[in-house]
Amino acid sequence: NTLTGLGGTSFTSDYHLGDIAITAQMGATGIEITMPQDIAKVGNVSHAVWSKVNGQDDLKWYSDTTGHVVAPYTGDYGTYFVDTYANVKGQMICIGSTTIDVPKPVIKTTITKESEVSVKVTVSNVPVYITGITIPVWTEANGQDDIQWYQATKQSDGTYVLNFSPKQHNFESGHYNIHIYGQSQISHSLEGLSSTGGVDLATEKYVVEPTVTVQNHDANGGTLKVRIAESENSKTIKLVRVAAWSEDNQSNIHWYTASDIYDGVVTVMVNEKNHDYIKGDYTVHVYVDFTDNTTSGFNLGTYRLNADKPVHAQSYFIDISSHNGVISVSEYQSLKRQGITGVVVKLTEGTSYTNPYARAQIANAQAAGLRVSAYHYSHYETAAEAKAEAQYFVNAAKSMGLSGATTMVNDMEEQAMLRSDLNANTQAWKDEMNRLGYNNNVYYTMASWLDVKGGKFNTSKFGMSNLWVAHYLYSTQYLDQESAKSLSYYSNSAAWQYTSVSPKLSHPLDESIDYTGRFTW
Repeated sequence: NTLTGLGGTSFTSDYHLGDIAITAQMGATGIEITMPQDIAKVGNVSHAVWSKVNGQDDLKWYSDTTGHVVAPYTGDYGTYFVDTYANVKGQMICIGSTTIDVPKPVIKTTITKESEVSVKVTVSNVPVYITGITIPVWTEANGQDDIQWYQATKQSDGTYVLNFSPKQHNFESGHYNIHIYGQSQISHSLEGLSSTGGVDLATEKYVVEPTVTVQNHDANGGTLKVRIAESENSKTIKLVRVAAWSEDNQSNIHWYTASDIYDGVVTVMVNEKNHDYIKGDYTVHVYVDFTDNTTSGFNLGTYRLNADKPVHAQSYFIDISSHNGVISVSEYQSLKRQGITGVVVKLTEGTSYTNPYARAQIANAQAAGLRVSAYHYSHYETAAEAKAEAQYFVNAAKSMGLSGATTMVNDMEEQAMLRSDLNANTQAWKDEMNRLGYNNNVYYTMASWLDVKGGKFNTSKFGMSNLWVAHYLYSTQYLDQESAKSLSYYSNSAAWQYTSVSPKLSHPLDESIDYTGRFTW
C-alpha cells in the first residue's frame, strides 16, 4: 500500500487490521504505546485502551499525533487491550491491535546484617510502576511502639536499598520485623509487597555513651559550656540536666535544663550569676535522659569560677495595660523625675486580644526616653496553645517596631494554666519565642506560683534570674522605692513587683524594682 495524505487527516489507500505495528509496554505511570511516527502524524490516530477486568468499563481513548502516547493505568492488574484506529478514506478503521500483561508485583528482598548495629535491606525485581519503596521496621517487644517508616533509596540498577541502625529503635536487642511497601502507580496507593523474615540483633555491647565535654571554660568570666553529643552508636537524647554548685552543702546549686537538640548535640551554658556570684570550685554533674526513658550520669569534675558580681544600680519601672489609657509624653517625663526609667506595656492576651493603646503608650514612652519592654497575658493549657500565643505576641511586637532584643514578658497568672503541665507548656512558649528571634524572655508570676514557695513553676528550669516576681507587702498602702531597695525581696530574680498602688500619676500604677537592668536604663 502507498501512504498518501489527504489534508493531513486521513489515508486514501486501504489499511486493515494488522497492517501497522503497534507496541505497548509498561511505564512508570501508564502503558506506553508506540507506532510509526509518520502514520500518527497524518492519520488522525486514536488508541482505545481498557483492562480485561469488568469488560470495557474503564475504556478510554487517547489521541496520538507523535507515535508515542502514555495511557495511565486504570487501577487494575492483568491484561490490557490496545486497539488503534485511523481515518482511512474518511472512515475510522482499526489498523492495529495488541495486548499487554501488567502483573502484580513479585519483589525479592535481601536482608544483610552488616553488624549488630547496622542492617542493609535490598529490594530487587521492582516493577517500573512501583515508584517508591517504604520499609516499616519495628522490634518484637512491646508491639509496634518503636515502629519507624523508612524510605529506601533507588539505585542505578533499579534496586532499592535501606541502611538502618537500631539507634532509631532505642537499641533494643531481639527480633526486628521488616515489611516492604511500594507506591503503586496502578492503584495509586501504598501497597504491601512483602513481609520478610526480619533480622535478630544483639546490641547491648555495642551501645556507647554520648560524648560529654566542657568547653570554653572562662574562670574570670564565670562561665563554661557543657557539650553533649550523640554518636552513631549512642542512644537518642531527649533531655539534658546539668547541676553545678560550689558550696559544700550545695546551697548555691543551680539546675540547667536543655531540650534543644541540633544534629544530636546539646549545649548548656553554666554561668556564675545563677549561683549568686559565689566564687569557688564548681562541681559539674550532667544527667542525660534518653528517648527509651533511661538516664546516664556524668561527673565532669570541678572548674574554678571567679567572676565579680557586676555592680548594677537598682532602678525602677512600671507596667501598664489598656486600663491605664494613653499616658502622655509629659506624664512619662514626670515619672522619670520620680525615678521611673522603664515601662512594660501589655501588647496581647491569648490569641485574639491586642491592647488598643499599646502603640501610643510605646511611642510616648520612647519619646520621653524610657526603656520599653512588652508583656503578654497568657492563657495556654497545651503546648500547641503556648506556641500559638507566642506567635501572636511576636507578630504584635514586630508590628509595633519592637526588635528581638526587647525584654518580652510572659505574664502567668491565669489559674486555668495550672490544670495542665505548666512547665512543659511554658517551655513550648519559650522555644517558639526563641525560634522567632526573641530570646530576651522573662516570666512574670506571683510568688505563690514558684516551686520554692510551694507552687508549680520550676524556677530551676527557667532560672530565677529570668523571673519577675509579684509580692505585695501591703495591699492598699504604697511601699516606696527606698523601702523596696532596702528590703530587696527576690534579689536573685530579674525584678520584684512590690506594689500596685504607686501614686506617681493621677491613677494607681504597678511599680517594680529592676535587679538586672533588663527593664530600665
